[in-house]
Amino acid sequence: MGHKKSTRLIIASLIFLIVASVSVYFLIRDNGHKKSEELVELAEQPTDTLILREMFSFKYDLESAADLENFATVGKFKSKSGTQSCRLDKSNEFSVTVRKKLSSLKDISNVKNVRLSFSVYSGILLKEAVAVLSIEDKNGKSVSWVGKEIKSSPESWQRIEISFDISTEALQSENDLKIYIWNKKGEEFYIDDLEIKIDGLVSSKSYSSGYIPERNVFENFEVPVKNENPDHYSKEHAHTGVSSFLLTNGVSYSPSVSRRISEVIDSELRLVTMSIWVNQQTDDNELVLVATIKRYSGQRLFLARKKY
Repeated sequence: MGHKKSTRLIIASLIFLIVASVSVYFLIRDNGHKKSEELVELAEQPTDTLILREMFSFKYDLESAADLENFATVGKFKSKSGTQSCRLDKSNEFSVTVRKKLSSLKDISNVKNVRLSFSVYSGILLKEAVAVLSIEDKNGKSVSWVGKEIKSSPESWQRIEISFDISTEALQSENDLKIYIWNKKGEEFYIDDLEIKIDGLVSSKSYSSGYIPERNVFENFEVPVKNENPDHYSKEHAHTGVSSFLLTNGVSYSPSVSRRISEVIDSELRLVTMSIWVNQQTDDNELVLVATIKRYSGQRLFLARKKY
Protein backbone atom coordinates (compact mmCIF):
# COMPACT_ATOMS: atom_id res chain seq x y z
CA MET A 1 0.00 0.00 0.00
CA GLY A 2 3.08 2.29 0.14
CA HIS A 3 4.55 4.47 2.88
CA LYS A 4 2.21 6.94 4.55
CA LYS A 5 4.89 9.62 4.80
CA SER A 6 4.92 10.01 1.03
CA THR A 7 1.27 9.52 0.30
CA ARG A 8 -1.68 11.61 -0.69
CA LEU A 9 -5.11 10.33 0.05
CA ILE A 10 -7.71 11.28 -2.50
CA ILE A 11 -11.36 10.97 -1.69
CA ALA A 12 -13.45 12.75 -4.21
CA SER A 13 -16.43 13.61 -6.20
CA LEU A 14 -15.77 15.16 -9.60
CA ILE A 15 -18.51 17.57 -10.37
CA PHE A 16 -19.12 18.76 -13.83
CA LEU A 17 -20.95 22.09 -13.86
CA ILE A 18 -22.12 23.33 -17.22
CA VAL A 19 -23.09 27.01 -17.40
CA ALA A 20 -24.29 29.30 -20.16
CA SER A 21 -23.12 32.79 -21.01
CA VAL A 22 -25.69 35.54 -21.29
CA SER A 23 -25.98 37.88 -24.28
CA VAL A 24 -28.59 40.62 -24.57
CA TYR A 25 -29.09 42.47 -27.81
CA PHE A 26 -31.01 45.70 -28.39
CA LEU A 27 -32.01 46.71 -31.92
CA ILE A 28 -33.67 50.10 -32.41
CA ARG A 29 -34.66 50.92 -35.94
CA ASP A 30 -36.78 53.54 -37.72
CA ASN A 31 -36.95 52.98 -41.49
CA GLY A 32 -33.37 51.81 -41.49
CA HIS A 33 -32.02 54.88 -39.63
CA LYS A 34 -31.15 55.00 -35.91
CA LYS A 35 -32.18 58.10 -34.03
CA SER A 36 -29.93 59.44 -31.31
CA GLU A 37 -32.82 59.89 -28.88
CA GLU A 38 -33.80 56.24 -29.38
CA LEU A 39 -30.31 54.99 -28.52
CA VAL A 40 -30.67 56.21 -24.95
CA GLU A 41 -34.19 54.87 -24.52
CA LEU A 42 -33.46 51.17 -24.23
CA ALA A 43 -36.34 48.92 -23.31
CA GLU A 44 -36.67 48.13 -19.64
CA GLN A 45 -35.61 44.67 -18.57
CA PRO A 46 -38.56 42.38 -17.80
CA THR A 47 -39.26 41.68 -14.15
CA ASP A 48 -37.27 38.66 -13.02
CA THR A 49 -39.45 35.78 -11.89
CA LEU A 50 -38.81 32.19 -10.88
CA ILE A 51 -39.87 29.47 -13.31
CA LEU A 52 -39.87 25.68 -12.94
CA ARG A 53 -37.06 24.19 -15.03
CA GLU A 54 -34.47 21.40 -14.93
CA MET A 55 -31.61 22.18 -12.53
CA PHE A 56 -29.58 18.96 -12.48
CA SER A 57 -29.33 15.77 -14.53
CA PHE A 58 -27.56 12.47 -13.80
CA LYS A 59 -27.19 9.38 -16.02
CA TYR A 60 -26.21 5.84 -15.03
CA ASP A 61 -25.61 3.16 -17.67
CA LEU A 62 -24.66 0.66 -14.91
CA GLU A 63 -21.30 -0.05 -16.53
CA SER A 64 -19.58 1.31 -13.40
CA ALA A 65 -20.53 1.64 -9.74
CA ALA A 66 -19.84 5.37 -9.48
CA ASP A 67 -22.44 7.12 -7.29
CA LEU A 68 -24.41 3.87 -6.84
CA GLU A 69 -25.18 1.56 -3.91
CA ASN A 70 -26.28 -2.10 -3.85
CA PHE A 71 -24.21 -2.64 -7.00
CA ALA A 72 -24.12 -6.39 -6.28
CA THR A 73 -27.46 -6.58 -8.14
CA VAL A 74 -25.70 -5.48 -11.35
CA GLY A 75 -24.04 -7.96 -13.69
CA LYS A 76 -23.64 -9.08 -17.28
CA PHE A 77 -27.29 -9.89 -17.76
CA LYS A 78 -29.72 -8.91 -20.48
CA SER A 79 -29.03 -5.22 -21.08
CA LYS A 80 -30.47 -2.27 -23.02
CA SER A 81 -27.07 -0.68 -23.57
CA GLY A 82 -23.52 -1.74 -22.83
CA THR A 83 -23.00 -5.14 -21.22
CA GLN A 84 -24.57 -4.78 -17.75
CA SER A 85 -27.97 -4.26 -16.15
CA CYS A 86 -29.59 -4.65 -12.73
CA ARG A 87 -31.48 -7.90 -12.16
CA LEU A 88 -34.34 -8.14 -9.68
CA ASP A 89 -35.82 -11.49 -8.64
CA LYS A 90 -36.80 -13.43 -5.52
CA SER A 91 -33.34 -12.94 -4.03
CA ASN A 92 -33.07 -9.24 -4.97
CA GLU A 93 -35.88 -7.24 -3.40
CA PHE A 94 -34.21 -3.88 -3.99
CA SER A 95 -32.41 -2.61 -7.07
CA VAL A 96 -29.18 -0.70 -7.41
CA THR A 97 -29.66 2.58 -5.53
CA VAL A 98 -28.76 6.17 -6.43
CA ARG A 99 -27.83 8.18 -3.33
CA LYS A 100 -27.25 11.92 -3.43
CA LYS A 101 -26.29 14.18 -0.57
CA LEU A 102 -28.57 17.19 -0.73
CA SER A 103 -25.62 19.33 0.33
CA SER A 104 -24.06 18.56 -3.09
CA LEU A 105 -26.96 20.30 -4.86
CA LYS A 106 -26.89 24.07 -4.78
CA ASP A 107 -30.13 26.00 -4.21
CA ILE A 108 -31.80 22.91 -2.74
CA SER A 109 -34.53 25.06 -1.23
CA ASN A 110 -35.72 25.73 -4.80
CA VAL A 111 -35.99 22.03 -5.73
CA LYS A 112 -39.59 20.98 -6.44
CA ASN A 113 -39.62 17.55 -8.04
CA VAL A 114 -37.48 14.67 -9.32
CA ARG A 115 -38.01 12.85 -12.61
CA LEU A 116 -36.78 9.27 -12.88
CA SER A 117 -36.55 7.41 -16.19
CA PHE A 118 -35.13 3.96 -16.89
CA SER A 119 -35.44 1.01 -19.25
CA VAL A 120 -37.13 -2.17 -17.97
CA TYR A 121 -37.44 -5.68 -19.40
CA SER A 122 -39.69 -8.39 -17.98
CA GLY A 123 -40.95 -11.70 -19.28
CA ILE A 124 -44.31 -11.05 -17.62
CA LEU A 125 -46.56 -8.09 -16.90
CA LEU A 126 -45.23 -6.52 -13.72
CA LYS A 127 -47.78 -6.38 -10.92
CA GLU A 128 -46.46 -4.54 -7.88
CA ALA A 129 -42.95 -3.30 -8.63
CA VAL A 130 -42.49 0.18 -7.18
CA ALA A 131 -40.15 3.07 -7.95
CA VAL A 132 -39.16 4.73 -4.67
CA LEU A 133 -37.85 8.16 -3.75
CA SER A 134 -36.76 8.44 -0.12
CA ILE A 135 -35.10 11.25 1.80
CA GLU A 136 -33.17 10.14 4.88
CA ASP A 137 -31.61 12.11 7.72
CA LYS A 138 -28.00 11.69 8.85
CA ASN A 139 -29.01 8.72 11.04
CA GLY A 140 -30.61 6.86 8.12
CA LYS A 141 -34.17 7.56 9.25
CA SER A 142 -36.63 8.24 6.43
CA VAL A 143 -38.17 11.73 6.66
CA SER A 144 -39.97 11.49 3.30
CA TRP A 145 -40.95 8.39 1.28
CA VAL A 146 -42.86 8.18 -2.01
CA GLY A 147 -43.50 4.99 -4.00
CA LYS A 148 -45.03 4.79 -7.47
CA GLU A 149 -46.11 1.63 -9.28
CA ILE A 150 -44.24 0.55 -12.40
CA LYS A 151 -46.31 -0.55 -15.38
CA SER A 152 -44.58 -2.20 -18.32
CA SER A 153 -45.30 -4.50 -21.25
CA PRO A 154 -43.70 -7.97 -21.22
CA GLU A 155 -41.07 -9.38 -23.59
CA SER A 156 -39.59 -6.04 -24.69
CA TRP A 157 -37.48 -3.19 -23.35
CA GLN A 158 -39.69 -0.29 -22.33
CA ARG A 159 -38.80 3.21 -21.18
CA ILE A 160 -40.48 4.20 -17.93
CA GLU A 161 -40.78 7.80 -16.73
CA ILE A 162 -41.92 8.69 -13.22
CA SER A 163 -42.17 12.07 -11.48
CA PHE A 164 -41.91 12.61 -7.71
CA ASP A 165 -42.87 15.76 -5.86
CA ILE A 166 -40.40 16.77 -3.15
CA SER A 167 -41.40 17.64 0.40
CA THR A 168 -40.07 21.12 1.20
CA GLU A 169 -39.64 20.19 4.88
CA ALA A 170 -37.32 17.30 3.90
CA LEU A 171 -34.94 19.52 1.91
CA GLN A 172 -32.27 19.85 4.58
CA SER A 173 -28.61 19.92 3.51
CA GLU A 174 -27.66 17.13 5.94
CA ASN A 175 -30.21 14.72 4.40
CA ASP A 176 -29.65 12.18 1.62
CA LEU A 177 -31.80 11.58 -1.45
CA LYS A 178 -32.24 7.89 -2.40
CA ILE A 179 -33.89 6.46 -5.53
CA TYR A 180 -34.38 2.76 -6.20
CA ILE A 181 -36.81 0.07 -7.39
CA TRP A 182 -38.65 -2.09 -4.83
CA ASN A 183 -39.47 -5.59 -6.09
CA LYS A 184 -42.34 -6.30 -3.67
CA LYS A 185 -43.48 -9.62 -5.21
CA GLY A 186 -40.08 -11.09 -6.07
CA GLU A 187 -40.76 -10.88 -9.81
CA GLU A 188 -37.89 -11.31 -12.27
CA PHE A 189 -37.06 -8.28 -14.40
CA TYR A 190 -34.13 -6.11 -15.46
CA ILE A 191 -33.49 -2.36 -15.39
CA ASP A 192 -30.87 -0.35 -17.26
CA ASP A 193 -29.90 3.21 -18.23
CA LEU A 194 -31.23 5.18 -15.28
CA GLU A 195 -31.56 8.94 -15.65
CA ILE A 196 -32.50 11.39 -12.91
CA LYS A 197 -33.54 14.98 -13.55
CA ILE A 198 -34.12 17.40 -10.71
CA ASP A 199 -36.45 20.33 -11.39
CA GLY A 200 -36.65 23.54 -9.42
CA LEU A 201 -37.25 27.26 -9.56
CA VAL A 202 -34.67 29.20 -11.59
CA SER A 203 -34.41 32.81 -12.71
CA SER A 204 -36.55 33.55 -15.77
CA LYS A 205 -33.87 35.98 -16.99
CA SER A 206 -31.16 33.34 -16.81
CA TYR A 207 -33.31 30.73 -18.49
CA SER A 208 -34.47 33.00 -21.33
CA SER A 209 -30.84 33.97 -21.97
CA GLY A 210 -29.66 30.41 -22.48
CA TYR A 211 -29.84 28.67 -19.13
CA ILE A 212 -28.24 25.23 -19.19
CA PRO A 213 -28.69 22.90 -16.19
CA GLU A 214 -25.73 21.37 -14.42
CA ARG A 215 -24.58 17.88 -15.33
CA ASN A 216 -22.74 16.30 -12.43
CA VAL A 217 -20.54 13.20 -12.39
CA PHE A 218 -19.12 11.71 -9.20
CA GLU A 219 -16.47 9.11 -8.37
CA ASN A 220 -16.71 7.97 -4.74
CA PHE A 221 -14.00 5.24 -4.87
CA GLU A 222 -16.23 2.75 -3.08
CA VAL A 223 -15.74 0.13 -5.80
CA PRO A 224 -12.46 -0.36 -7.75
CA VAL A 225 -12.63 1.15 -11.21
CA LYS A 226 -12.33 -1.31 -14.09
CA ASN A 227 -8.69 -2.36 -14.75
CA GLU A 228 -7.54 -0.62 -11.53
CA ASN A 229 -5.57 -2.63 -8.94
CA PRO A 230 -7.80 -3.12 -5.84
CA ASP A 231 -4.67 -2.75 -3.67
CA HIS A 232 -4.60 0.94 -4.54
CA TYR A 233 -7.78 1.46 -2.51
CA SER A 234 -7.68 2.09 1.23
CA LYS A 235 -10.22 1.66 4.01
CA GLU A 236 -8.05 3.43 6.60
CA HIS A 237 -9.43 6.87 5.74
CA ALA A 238 -12.53 8.03 3.91
CA HIS A 239 -14.26 11.37 3.58
CA THR A 240 -17.52 9.64 2.68
CA GLY A 241 -18.37 5.95 2.58
CA VAL A 242 -15.71 3.48 3.67
CA SER A 243 -13.09 3.64 0.93
CA SER A 244 -10.66 6.05 -0.74
CA PHE A 245 -7.90 5.92 -3.35
CA LEU A 246 -4.29 5.94 -2.16
CA LEU A 247 -1.49 7.64 -4.11
CA THR A 248 2.10 6.66 -3.28
CA ASN A 249 5.53 6.92 -4.89
CA GLY A 250 4.58 3.98 -7.12
CA VAL A 251 1.06 5.19 -7.92
CA SER A 252 1.11 8.64 -9.50
CA TYR A 253 -2.35 8.81 -11.07
CA SER A 254 -5.81 8.39 -9.67
CA PRO A 255 -8.56 6.65 -11.66
CA SER A 256 -10.07 8.94 -14.28
CA VAL A 257 -13.71 9.80 -14.81
CA SER A 258 -14.56 9.63 -18.51
CA ARG A 259 -17.82 10.56 -20.22
CA ARG A 260 -18.92 11.28 -23.77
CA ILE A 261 -19.73 14.96 -24.16
CA SER A 262 -23.21 13.99 -25.35
CA GLU A 263 -23.79 12.39 -21.94
CA VAL A 264 -23.22 15.59 -20.00
CA ILE A 265 -24.38 18.39 -22.28
CA ASP A 266 -27.01 18.80 -24.98
CA SER A 267 -25.50 21.93 -26.52
CA GLU A 268 -22.17 23.79 -26.47
CA LEU A 269 -19.69 22.83 -23.76
CA ARG A 270 -18.73 26.01 -21.92
CA LEU A 271 -17.16 25.12 -18.60
CA VAL A 272 -15.91 22.11 -16.65
CA THR A 273 -15.38 22.43 -12.90
CA MET A 274 -13.59 19.77 -10.85
CA SER A 275 -13.40 19.32 -7.09
CA ILE A 276 -11.71 16.67 -4.97
CA TRP A 277 -11.24 15.88 -1.29
CA VAL A 278 -7.58 15.39 -0.30
CA ASN A 279 -5.97 14.12 2.90
CA GLN A 280 -2.28 14.92 2.41
CA GLN A 281 0.21 13.24 4.74
CA THR A 282 3.23 15.50 3.97
CA ASP A 283 3.70 19.10 2.83
CA ASP A 284 6.05 18.42 -0.09
CA ASN A 285 3.56 16.79 -2.44
CA GLU A 286 2.20 18.43 -5.57
CA LEU A 287 -1.38 17.74 -6.61
CA VAL A 288 -2.40 18.38 -10.22
CA LEU A 289 -6.01 18.25 -11.47
CA VAL A 290 -6.23 17.42 -15.17
CA ALA A 291 -9.07 17.76 -17.68
CA THR A 292 -8.81 16.59 -21.30
CA ILE A 293 -11.07 16.34 -24.32
CA LYS A 294 -10.28 13.61 -26.83
CA ARG A 295 -11.76 12.30 -30.02
CA TYR A 296 -13.01 8.72 -30.10
CA SER A 297 -9.76 7.85 -31.94
CA GLY A 298 -7.74 9.09 -28.98
CA GLN A 299 -6.59 12.37 -30.55
CA ARG A 300 -6.35 15.00 -27.82
CA LEU A 301 -8.16 18.27 -28.56
CA PHE A 302 -7.84 20.00 -25.19
CA LEU A 303 -5.71 19.76 -22.06
CA ALA A 304 -5.93 21.82 -18.87
CA ARG A 305 -3.90 21.36 -15.68
CA LYS A 306 -4.21 23.07 -12.32
CA LYS A 307 -1.53 22.69 -9.63
CA TYR A 308 -2.21 22.82 -5.90
